[in-house]
Amino acid sequence: MASRRNTAEFLHPVAVLAPLAFLALLVLTTIASAGTMLPLPTREERPSTDTIDDLAMVAVGLNAKIGSYPPSLSSGQDRRDTYAKWSDTLQRTWSTARKAPDSEASLWVLSELYRQGNNLDVAETDRLADETIRKCLALYPNSIRCHFSAAYYYLSINPKYAPRGEASLLRLRELLKPKVVANVEKGLVFAYLYEGRKQDAGKQLDYYLTLDPKADWALKFKDALDKGKIEFRHEE
Repeated sequence: MASRRNTAEFLHPVAVLAPLAFLALLVLTTIASAGTMLPLPTREERPSTDTIDDLAMVAVGLNAKIGSYPPSLSSGQDRRDTYAKWSDTLQRTWSTARKAPDSEASLWVLSELYRQGNNLDVAETDRLADETIRKCLALYPNSIRCHFSAAYYYLSINPKYAPRGEASLLRLRELLKPKVVANVEKGLVFAYLYEGRKQDAGKQLDYYLTLDPKADWALKFKDALDKGKIEFRHEE
């Protein structure tokens, strides 16, 4: 699993992440991490004192800093502190998940933590995120939480994985009916773009604007798309 990232993002359902900003000439690229790779913590045999629901709340809280790429870190010290908190949460989750390693809740929390670890440039977390998300969806094909994790993860890395993100978004659209979730529809705009389907991206963008006609990012994006000023370039 390559850990390249797409710079454009859609909002995660459980965190308010950085808003999208589009320039007159919008260039969507994937970039290699600029940060020093951090080590995956060595698994410790700790007694479990947490519930998986408690750990889920901690993981959700971490999205404010490492829920997207690049992470929202103010300094090297902030990165070290965030890594320490993330590592502790992962250790606690490993311990708690031993009680029910294949539960939907355990797999979802671990999926989120590995996804965040990849955003933080932690070794091996790209592989672990992929494996855990795929296991969750194999065991729980209707898991809304794991489909959101899948969509967010696969649309944040190498564009060749965009079809996996698209598949989860389309499944979410079905699972969430009759409710229409704007974040799902937003994600599909980028899924189609990353797949090189500019016409489908344009149609999806038009649909999104029926849901949120005043969305600034969408209006700017539509203007650039209509003028042929959007270029998608994948850089290894």
